[in-house]
Amino acid sequence: MSSGERIPLAQKLEFGRIYVIIHEIAPVTTWDGKTQYRVAFHVTDYEAGKPIKTPVAHVFIDEPQVSPDEAKGLPPEDVTKLWQQKFMQSLREKLEFQIELYRRNRAVFTL
Repeated sequence: MSSGERIPLAQKLEFGRIYVIIHEIAPVTTWDGKTQYRVAFHVTDYEAGKPIKTPVAHVFIDEPQVSPDEAKGLPPEDVTKLWQQKFMQSLREKLEFQIELYRRNRAVFTL
């Protein structure tokens, strides 16, 4: 199964009344041959009254690794689900950081 077939179909993640809308998740190869995923997203903020929509931004997620110990005894479908869970956990962590940056700089988007 290619990495593109394993990518979870995330379209929207919620952080309270702030929503991250995912436009695209694309695999990219780094200069050293590793795979990362470029995630294009924008933030829609309903916390501050009138909705604020940011321009599209990107984060990069390293390819999750499922160790042989974790995969031991699991059917391929369960290994894929574990990979997807790790991917979504990494994505959520990266986006939580982006939301915190956005909150600190919200005034920039309301000018």
